[in-house]
Amino acid sequence: MFLSYTVSNYKSIKEPVTLSFIADKGSEFADTNTFPIDKNGAKGLKSLFLFGANASGKSNILESFYAFNVALRYGSYLGPTNGDTQEYWNVTPYLFDDDYRRKPTIFDVEVSIAEFKYLYHLELTQEKLVCEELYRYDGKRKKRIFTVSEKGITFGTSVKKKEKEHLSKIASWTNNKTFLAAIAREKQKVLTEYNVVYYDLINILYIKYPQYTVSRAITAGYIGNVSNKKKVISMLRNADSCINDVIVTEDKTSKIGYDIKFEYLIKGKKEYINYNMESDGNRKLFDLAAILLVALESGLDTLLIIDELDNNLHPCIIDDLVDNYMQAKGHRQLLTSMHYTGLMNSLRRDQIVLVEKDKKELTTTVATMADFTGVRKDLDKEKAYLKGIFGATPFTSFDFNVKGGK
Repeated sequence: MFLSYTVSNYKSIKEPVTLSFIADKGSEFADTNTFPIDKNGAKGLKSLFLFGANASGKSNILESFYAFNVALRYGSYLGPTNGDTQEYWNVTPYLFDDDYRRKPTIFDVEVSIAEFKYLYHLELTQEKLVCEELYRYDGKRKKRIFTVSEKGITFGTSVKKKEKEHLSKIASWTNNKTFLAAIAREKQKVLTEYNVVYYDLINILYIKYPQYTVSRAITAGYIGNVSNKKKVISMLRNADSCINDVIVTEDKTSKIGYDIKFEYLIKGKKEYINYNMESDGNRKLFDLAAILLVALESGLDTLLIIDELDNNLHPCIIDDLVDNYMQAKGHRQLLTSMHYTGLMNSLRRDQIVLVEKDKKELTTTVATMADFTGVRKDLDKEKAYLKGIFGATPFTSFDFNVKGGK
């Protein structure tokens, strides 16, 4: 389960931006929007929602999770042009400062696994892995397990001799991969702890708007199973779509490898609409269906990240989707950006992340509504936000009556 995530020097994110999934001590919606994470009464947040003006950096924050996930899973990749033998890491630094262009992008991710808590630290430039570290918390103290840098690998005092021997062998051939990923590929019993941390860190499902092609292909393949198909159709019908069936056939000429048609019953006769002719809302629901269902039913503590969840969906559908995800058992978490503010009064203040961009440097900053003091408990969050009390709203001054021409 994710406890916190910090990133710096990634696109519009110059200085560290932190998202915390640890609930504050407030009792607001504690039963529905949080879950226990330790024996001391600490609670985790089931979801975080990013609100902010257009181009404030919401998508960059979510995309940085994807960059982190790709780097951790797959390591570097070959250059984009034919014949380019240079390996690159999937990060883009803040570009409006010469010093930051040369500095690494830095990720700090805290996760909770059973009764243990870990901190994973990763520093990358596009050309190389600068530093990789793993810590285990002992109470409030953190103990270093390993550090990988250009100087080599060193171990903390808590690492046993037998572990060091295995880890040192692996470190000699990581070959443009993260050390943690290289360990996981070994699948040795003596290194089980590292494998568990690795798989918890990569347990992220990321959907970027409007590029839903991958998730569409996943749903198309998912409904090849009869039971899964019934679930997807039920989900579409519950959104009042009137869809009777979904017909999926293999199509090698298609980008996703499938041809998709939606079946309707019109006066008792079956009629079909191609995917590209279907409404934007129904297409989005279809694209999201398998990812949502897998996340809810897998039994894993998955972090589901959806950029612009509200786009093309009716507010009632958004409310229902979020409510269902919140009610799911386990430690599943949702992170999404949106402009739909109707959810705000059913969220805790520490779930509402306000994203702003500094107009001088075009850098992204964040705060939660809980960071503001002196605010009444019965405050209408949506109204206050739209009035600009908490910032993270656009300063609009449209004038469509501008006279022009002759």
